[in-house]
Amino acid sequence: MGTSLAEEAARFTPFGRLSAIRGLLTAVPHGALAARLTLPPTFVVHCHRSSAETRGADSVKELEEREEGWALLLDGALPAICAAIESPVDAHYKFHAAAALKSALTRAKQIAEKDALSEAAGDEALDGDFKNDAMDVDFTVKADALCGQAGCEDDWNDAYPRPHGPLTLSNALSTRVLNILWANWEDPLSQTVKEVQGAFEQLLDVKSRQKADVTDARGRNAFLVSAAAQLLEKGAHCKGRYVPLAVIVPRLGARNLLELRPALLDETLAAMRDDSVCCAAGSLIGALSAKLLREMQDEERDADATTNASTADGAATATAAPSNSNGDGAHVASLGRKKKGLGRRDDVCVKRGDGRAVEHWRRWWVPSLLRTLLSPGREKNGAGNYALPALLKQDGASIVPLLEALVEGSDDNDDGHSSGDGGGESQKRKQRKTGIGGVDVSAVGGGDSVADDGGVRGDALDGQLAAAEVGGGGVHAGVYAGHAGASAGAAWGERRSAALVALLRAARSASLLDPTCLARVSPAVSAAAGRQTPYEVPTELLERAVVCRETRTRCDALEMVCIDGRKASLPGALELDLLRRALPVCLRADSAAFRNALGSMVRSLLGRIKIGTTRAALLIRQKAKRAAVIGQSDPPLGFGERFGANLKGTAAYTAGEAEETIARAQACATWTRWFVRTLLASSYPGAPYERKYMALDLLNAVAETWGVTDHAPAVAAAKAAVAAAHGSPSAASDWAVGASSAPPSQSAEVEAATLEASPYLPCLGASCTTSLLGAAVDSWDKLRVSAFNLLSRHPAPLAGMETPAKLEARMRWALALLRSPRVRESDAAALLLRLLFRKYALDLGWDVQLTPEPRATPPSPGAPAATRAETGAKLLGSMCDLIEEECLKAEKDLLAACRQSLAHGALLATRYMLADIYFASASKQAQQQLKAGLARLLSLLS
Repeated sequence: MGTSLAEEAARFTPFGRLSAIRGLLTAVPHGALAARLTLPPTFVVHCHRSSAETRGADSVKELEEREEGWALLLDGALPAICAAIESPVDAHYKFHAAAALKSALTRAKQIAEKDALSEAAGDEALDGDFKNDAMDVDFTVKADALCGQAGCEDDWNDAYPRPHGPLTLSNALSTRVLNILWANWEDPLSQTVKEVQGAFEQLLDVKSRQKADVTDARGRNAFLVSAAAQLLEKGAHCKGRYVPLAVIVPRLGARNLLELRPALLDETLAAMRDDSVCCAAGSLIGALSAKLLREMQDEERDADATTNASTADGAATATAAPSNSNGDGAHVASLGRKKKGLGRRDDVCVKRGDGRAVEHWRRWWVPSLLRTLLSPGREKNGAGNYALPALLKQDGASIVPLLEALVEGSDDNDDGHSSGDGGGESQKRKQRKTGIGGVDVSAVGGGDSVADDGGVRGDALDGQLAAAEVGGGGVHAGVYAGHAGASAGAAWGERRSAALVALLRAARSASLLDPTCLARVSPAVSAAAGRQTPYEVPTELLERAVVCRETRTRCDALEMVCIDGRKASLPGALELDLLRRALPVCLRADSAAFRNALGSMVRSLLGRIKIGTTRAALLIRQKAKRAAVIGQSDPPLGFGERFGANLKGTAAYTAGEAEETIARAQACATWTRWFVRTLLASSYPGAPYERKYMALDLLNAVAETWGVTDHAPAVAAAKAAVAAAHGSPSAASDWAVGASSAPPSQSAEVEAATLEASPYLPCLGASCTTSLLGAAVDSWDKLRVSAFNLLSRHPAPLAGMETPAKLEARMRWALALLRSPRVRESDAAALLLRLLFRKYALDLGWDVQLTPEPRATPPSPGAPAATRAETGAKLLGSMCDLIEEECLKAEKDLLAACRQSLAHGALLATRYMLADIYFASASKQAQQQLKAGLARLLSLLS
C-alpha cells in the first residue's frame, strides 16, 4: 500500500533484478518483447548502454526523431544483462547472468524466425499474428511507473504500442555481447562456459536471420566474418577459439573460413600437442571437414548437372560416349551405407567410389594428418585420438588411402626416393591407387568458376592443396620429405609404427577392419575404396609395433591387439602370434604405468577368451547332440540349421561359423596354455623383480578368469569316459588319440571339457607351490602380496604340504622369520602364517598351535567339524599365547628379545590374522570365546 512498481524495483538486489529480468523473458509474449513502446518526452532511457555503443539515443525525443521506440528485449533486457555480466558480484551471479543472456538471445532468435515466417506469408499474417499474440497484454505505459517522477504527461498513457518491425540487433550491441562472450569463454566454472557457448550459438542464429546485416563483396555475413577473424587472431594454443569456430563453420561455410586462414587445419593439428586443447580442436576439425565435403559435393553435383545439360543440347551432333555406371559423381551423390561403430556406436559413413569431390577433399586433410601422425611431438597422440576418428566417421573408405600412403611411403623412405621418369611413373601409379593425388589443381584462380573438366572449383584453397605436391611428389613428397636417410632410420621406424597403430586403432573402433584379421580392411570398405581385394597391412609392420622401443606405441599396439568392443570375440591367429612375440619382451617393463596397463589389457583379453571358449564348448555339445538326433543326413524340416543358445535366431551360428568358432577357440586354448608356461618360466628364483612381479600378476589374472578347480571334475570325467571306451586307463593320458577314436558324444565331451578347463591347473603342483612360497617371502612388498593372493586361490592342502610334519616344518621356518629385526622378513613371515592358518585351520579345520612349539593336528575321523567362528577363536587364543611368550622373553632378557624384534612380529601376524577371523557367529558359545580372546588381546596391548 502506498508504493509503486518503480519504488519496489529500486529496492531490488542485483540478483533480484537479474531474476526479474529472467522472469520477464520467460513469461512475456514475443510481441511484447519486441514491441516499440512510446515513452514520455522527459523520460531518460536507462538501459545500461556501454560507452562504446553508437546507438546514441539518450532521450525519447531522439528515439522519436529516428522513428524508433523503446523495446523491452533490445533496449531493456539485453543491455541490463550485459551490464550484470560485466560487473558480476560473484561466480554464481555470473552464471545466472550468462543463463539470462542465453535466454534473451533465444527469445530474440524466436522472434526473428517468427518475423521471417510472417514476412513470407504477407503483412496481413504479421498483423494478425501480432494481435493474436500480444493484444491481450496491457501495454499502457504509466509515466509515474516508468520514470518515478511527477509531471509526466498523462496523454501518453493512451498511446498504444506500434507493432514491431523486423528485429534488428544493432552492431554495437552485437559487438558488446560478443566481447562479453570472448571474455568468459574460458571461465573457471564449467556451467558458465556451457551457458556462454549456448548464448554464442543463439547470437549467430539471430545475426544470420537479419536481413539488415552488412554483407561483403562476396555476399558473406559481415558479422560472421568479423567474429571468425577475431577468433583466428587468437593463438593456436588458446582452447577457447575452437568451439566457437566449430559453431561458425556451418553458418559461414568451410571455404570462407579457410580463405581467412588457409593453414587452419595444420595449425589446429599442431595445437593438439596440448592435451587440454585436443577435444575442442577435434570438434573444429570434424565440423570443418564435414562442411567442406558437403560444399565440394554440391559444387561437383552442380558441375555435373551443367555438363549433362550441355551434352543433352549437343546430343544430335556429338558422338555417343559409352556410359560409365561407376562414374565418380554418381558415387559421391549417393550416401552409401552406414556401419555401426563398436566402441562408441557412432554411424560411420562408407561411400562407394572415389568421386572428384571426395578425392579433392581427401587431398585437403590426408597429407596434413599423416605429417602430424609421423611427427616426433605429442601432437600425434591428440591427432590420432580426436581428429582421425572424426574424419573416418565422415568417410570410412579413406582408411585405405591412409594405410596405403603410410605403408608404401615408408617403403620409399627405406629405399630412398627414386628419380627420373621411372620414379615419376611409380609415384603417379601410387597416387592413382590411393585416390589422393588424382585431381589436377594446378589451375589456381579466384572466383567460383568451375574447372574445365567439370571438377570442383579452383580457388585459393586449391593453391594450398597444390602446395602439398611440390615437385610432383604428391602426398608422399609432402608427408615423407626429410625422413629419408639411414641416420634417422630408427626414429623414423618408431614414428611410422606409432602412426600405423593410430590408424588401425581408429579403424577398428569404427568397424572398418575385418573381424577375423586385425591387419585387413573389411571387404566392403575396400570395395568402397575402389579395390578388388581387401587391403592388408604387412604383418612385419605390426610385429615391429608391438615390440617398439617407444613405450606409448608399444602400449597402444598391445591395447589394439588385446581389447575389442565385442566382449565375446575370440582373437584371431594374427593377434595370438603378435602376443607370442610381444609378451615375453614386455614382461620386464621398466615403467610401473606400463605394467599396470599391461595387466589391465591382458585381463580384458583373457575375459574375451573365456567367454569365447565357453561358447565354443556349448557349440561342440550342441553339434554332437544334433548329430546324434539326425545323423549325417540333412536335417528335417523345422529342426534348424543353426547352433547357439537360440537355434532359430539370427544371432546363432551356421554350421560353417560354428566350425570356425571352434577352431579359433582351440587355438586360443593352446595359446593360454603356452601363456601360463611362459609366466611360470619367468617366475624362477632370482628373476628380476619387474619380470617376476609381472608374471605373478598375470598368473593371478588367469586364476581370476578361470578359477583353479572349477572344471577339473569335468575334465576327469571326460578322461574316464575315454578310458572306459577304450577299455584301458592309459588311453586317457593321450587326449588326442582318445578323442579321435572315442564315440562321438564322448569325444565331443572331451573336446568341450578341454576348452572349459582352467589353464592354471598345471600351477597347482608341488614345484610351482614351492616356488610361490619362496616368492611369498621375497624382499619386495608387492611381490609378496601378489604371491600371497595367488597361493590363497590354491585348494587346501597345498601341494607339497599334505602332512602335519611338512606343515610344522614350514611353520618353524615362518616363526624364525617372524622374529627377525628386519621388517621385510617379519612382514613376509606374517603373511605366510596368515596363509597357513587360512588353508589348514579355517579351511580344513586342523588344530594349529604356535607355542611352545609349532604343532598341527588334523581332525579325527568322524568328529564333528568346528565352525569358522570357533576355529577363529582358537587362532586368536594361539596368537595371544605367542604375544605373551614374546613378552615373557623380554622380561627375562631384554637384549636377546630386542634381537628378535620383541613382540613386533607376533603383533604384525595377529593384525593380519584378524582379517580372516569370522566374528559374526550365531553360536553363543563361539561369541563368548571370541569376546574372551579379544579381551585377552586388549589386556596384552594395554
